Amino acid sequence: MLSANERHRLVDRAVRTVREMRIETGIRSSRGMRDALFDIEISAIMAEASCNDDDLKAILLDLADMIRALIVLDGKAEILRGE
Repeated sequence: MLSANERHRLVDRAVRTVREMRIETGIRSSRGMRDALFDIEISAIMAEASCNDDDLKAILLDLADMIRALIVLDGKAEILRGE
C-alpha cells in the first residue's frame, strides 16, 4: 500500500509528464474549453483528500492513457518530419 505522500508524488509526476510531452509535441491546453488534464488534477486532489484508492487508480489509468496517446502522436510527428 502506498503512503499518501507516495500517491501524491506519483500523480504529480504523471501530470508533469503529460504537460512536458504536450509542450514537446506542440499541443496547447484548451483555452476556451475545459482541459482534460485540469479535470484529472481536480479529481486527483479530491481522491487524495478522501483517500479513495479506486478513484486514484482510475486517475492514474487516465493519465497513462494520455501519456500513451502523446507518445503515439509524437511518433507520427517524427515520421512526418522524416526523422
